[in-house]
Amino acid sequence: METIISRNEIKNMISENKSISDFIKGKVLEHVKILIEMFLELEFEEYREKIRDSKNRQRNGYYMRNLLTRYGLIENIRVPRFRNMKFHTIIFNKWQRSWSEVENFITKLFIQGESYRDIKRIANELYGKYTMSLTTINRISNKFLEEVKKFHERRIEKEYNVIELVEIMSVSVKILLLHKIRNTIPYSPNKITI
Repeated sequence: METIISRNEIKNMISENKSISDFIKGKVLEHVKILIEMFLELEFEEYREKIRDSKNRQRNGYYMRNLLTRYGLIENIRVPRFRNMKFHTIIFNKWQRSWSEVENFITKLFIQGESYRDIKRIANELYGKYTMSLTTINRISNKFLEEVKKFHERRIEKEYNVIELVEIMSVSVKILLLHKIRNTIPYSPNKITI
C-alpha cells in the first residue's frame, strides 16, 4: 500500500511544531489538485482523439487556474489547451472560479441574514485566508437576488381558489380554539359546555 505522507514529513511537522489540521488540509488540497489535473489531462486527450484535423490537434501547453472548492483554494491548476481551438472542461465553466457548492453555501449564509463581512470571515475560516472577497460575496448574493426577482415577477399560470384556502384556515383555527377552551374550563354540571 502506497503512503501519501512519509515518515520524514511527519517528523518535520512534529519538530517544527506545526498544526496537524493545517498539515492534513495541505495534503488534502495537494491530492485534490493532482486528481483534478489528472482528470483534465484525460478529458483533454479524449477530446483530442475525436478531432480528425491534425492542425487543430496540436497542444499549446497549459494555462494556470485557481479554483475554490469545498476543500479550500487550489492554486495553479494546470489546464491543457489547444493551439487553434478552444477546450472546455466539464469540471468548471470558462470564467468559474469556485465550485457551485461553495456558492450555495455562501447563498445560504446570505439567506440566514449574515452580513457580508461575517460571510467573508466564515468563508476565510473554512476555505483559507484571502479566498473570498466582499466583491465575490456580493456577486454571489446578486445572482441569488436576481433569481428571487424573477420569481416575484413571474406570471401566475394557475388559478387558485382563495375562498377554499380561507375556509380551510378558519376551520383549523376553530378546532384549535375549541380544543384550547375545553382544556382550560373546568367541567361543572351547572355551566354550559361547548
